[in-house]
Amino acid sequence: MGKRALELPAADCPVIPSLAGRSIVPHDHRNYFLSQSPAADELRRNADVILVVGSRVGNLDVPYDKYWGAPSASSLIHVDVDPRHIGVSRPVALGIVADAKAKLEGLCARLSSRAIASRGRQTW
Repeated sequence: MGKRALELPAADCPVIPSLAGRSIVPHDHRNYFLSQSPAADELRRNADVILVVGSRVGNLDVPYDKYWGAPSASSLIHVDVDPRHIGVSRPVALGIVADAKAKLEGLCARLSSRAIASRGRQTW
């Protein structure tokens, strides 16, 4: 799944792995942000859409709204193979029960042909 996680930033979106999944993206990738960093906190608070793939989004990832902002401020899309993990910690706009790798492959294929406003952005 790591390669697909790298292709998703082709849309030039930040990738903030959970603590358990932090090895999925190389730490020197330009769109990688350590989950417990001030930069990641700011990105989460200012995001209009947050895509969570294959994570329970537990208390270690979202301990307080000060790190993620108000749930009403962004739309959370949560993909997990186990429906019991979707929307447990935060309300979701869209819950998708699917294999993480398969869903990322489909999403990357769809995004590759779309015009995306952030594509080509130099920094976050």
